[in-house]
Amino acid sequence: MRSLRFSINVTPDGCHDHTVGIPDEDLHRNAAAYIAGTDAMLLDRNTNQLMEGAWRMPANGVWPDRMPEWMQPFAKTMDAGKMLHPA
Repeated sequence: MRSLRFSINVTPDGCHDHTVGIPDEDLHRNAAAYIAGTDAMLLDRNTNQLMEGAWRMPANGVWPDRMPEWMQPFAKTMDAGKMLHPA
């Protein structure tokens, strides 16, 4: 039987998401390593839409200037995933 891991954006002083604080290189590298070690991710519809819109490789094959080089491993990890949409 495979392991099931649960992750949520919780810190000792509350819940933090992408709208709170400034993500840094350590956070992105840690998240990319964690996600790369999984077989699948189960996301709710809102999170799925957020991830799909923010982390997909643009059609021109070039990451936008707003995305620093240290953020790209996380983006590539998310982009490599297959998004399944309910019928």
